[in-house]
Amino acid sequence: MSASSPESGLRSPIAVIGGSGFYSFDGNETSDSASLVSVSTPYSSAAELVLACATPAGDIWFLPRHGTGHSVAPHEINYRSKLWALHKLGARAVVAVNAVGGISSRMTT
Repeated sequence: MSASSPESGLRSPIAVIGGSGFYSFDGNETSDSASLVSVSTPYSSAAELVLACATPAGDIWFLPRHGTGHSVAPHEINYRSKLWALHKLGARAVVAVNAVGGISSRMTT
């Protein structure tokens, strides 16, 4: 049931989009089992950078929602480009993780 990426040859049935507070995938970005893949899409002039991580459970694509180093503001995120890149890589499922913050400390949950 795993898909094969035309870009890198890695199998990747699952993709994870991380948000604020979730910038990396369990430290795998520095291991020998991880590689950075650049994917061009029709929705952006800039390529999406996706981290391919090999885990004991299988290969997983990790994509930071706000870009590398949290460089993209929430209202500027190009979701079409991100999802297109994951589709192009062969992801069959996407899990998106997010966190919410407030603009004023006087406002509570």
